[in-house]
Amino acid sequence: MEMLSTIDDVFDAVGGPDAARSIAGVKSQSAPFNWKARGRIPTEHFLVLSDALRAVGKKPDPALFGFAAAEARA
Repeated sequence: MEMLSTIDDVFDAVGGPDAARSIAGVKSQSAPFNWKARGRIPTEHFLVLSDALRAVGKKPDPALFGFAAAEARA
């Protein structure tokens, strides 16, 4: 399964920023652009976007959602 390491990669894999917003259940059309500007997608969208990505054979880097790498927590 391909690991996606950028927010743009996530957007591209699900059909664009608007599709990502819709999958996440977010109404604000500016949300994906805010995510990109902040450098992370809010953690509450991790599971639903991960499921959508899994359906196309991809998975997001958890750091894109603000999760620390396991080795960083050790």
